[in-house]
Amino acid sequence: MYAAAFCEPEHKERIVQVYNNDGPGFREEIIQSTEFQEILPKILTVAPQSSIIGQLLSNPAKQHVIHSTAKGILQHDAMTWEAEKDSLVSSELDELSEYTKTTLGSWLESMDDETRESLCTTAFSLIESTKSETFIEFSGNLMKNMETIWKEMGKLPEEKKKEIMNALSKLIESSKKAAVSQIKSGGQTVISQLQSSGQALLSQMQTSGHAGNGQVMGKTKEGGEEDFR
Repeated sequence: MYAAAFCEPEHKERIVQVYNNDGPGFREEIIQSTEFQEILPKILTVAPQSSIIGQLLSNPAKQHVIHSTAKGILQHDAMTWEAEKDSLVSSELDELSEYTKTTLGSWLESMDDETRESLCTTAFSLIESTKSETFIEFSGNLMKNMETIWKEMGKLPEEKKKEIMNALSKLIESSKKAAVSQIKSGGQTVISQLQSSGQALLSQMQTSGHAGNGQVMGKTKEGGEEDFR
């Protein structure tokens, strides 16, 4: 999306459609920029029903929600998205997605720009230490990769460790507030969805990523190309 918004005008006018597959949004200054507003009508976000990554930050683009056969954050893997002959199976964002959007949104707002940048740099550095190049690679050997990250965290300077722990503390606090808000508004199922998501992630870790094909591969009723329209 960013490249399409800020590319040269002669290239931008040739763009017919921009597909954002469960990717995060941007800060408001990017969203409100002239360049982004010019490309906005051509952006289509495709996200699973429990979208987490795709609900980060702001993205006012048209959104097509589809059904995934996985649980929680594992739905970010497009191979779990259910397809028919010439289209993806439509769905709606569930309470888990709304819950995480509220939680992560308030969490990010609680940090200043310098802290955000520092945390992102540290987080990506830790992920890079696993040598994983894709989400599938990372989740496919989750237990080993988490052990690697944990070891690398132990090597961080004390100020970085304190920064991470402080951020996690704020995240937990935001999570509690969002959960209470969901329950008060009648969103009881989010608790069971969180438990289900946690169990799926734990199962992935215990089996070192050798999950059943029904969870890893999306259910395809018939062969054919997907139509996002």
